[in-house]
Amino acid sequence: MPKPYHGIRIYLSEGSNRFEEVYLFPMYGCSKSMAADFDHDGDLDIAGIAFYDNTNHPTKGFVYLENSGNLDYTAHYMDQAAYGKWLTMDLGDFDNDGYTDIFLGSYFHNIQELSTRVSPSGEHLPQVLWLSYKK
Repeated sequence: MPKPYHGIRIYLSEGSNRFEEVYLFPMYGCSKSMAADFDHDGDLDIAGIAFYDNTNHPTKGFVYLENSGNLDYTAHYMDQAAYGKWLTMDLGDFDNDGYTDIFLGSYFHNIQELSTRVSPSGEHLPQVLWLSYKK
């Protein structure tokens, strides 16, 4: 069941171990988010995954939040993300191009779950997705 309080949150320090929530991006089942300057524009962007079976919007299992400054983020979704149920995510410059890449790992509990995500052509098997920033 969707929970309106699920999502990616940003808290800023007010000092003395006090933090104030300054941003919420709603994302049902959000299980991990990681920040890096993916587009090399000098600010931190955010990548997030959700291990949530959203059959109406399957692309929303992964989001790239592009930072425009002043806590203003633009959400980007990818069609390829619809074929996975993303449980793990890691970052690194895996192709040595100077940009941070994202690796997503998918998990399906049984063949019935898997069959709901395989593309109609059978072309996509959603186990691992490598996302690399291109200029």
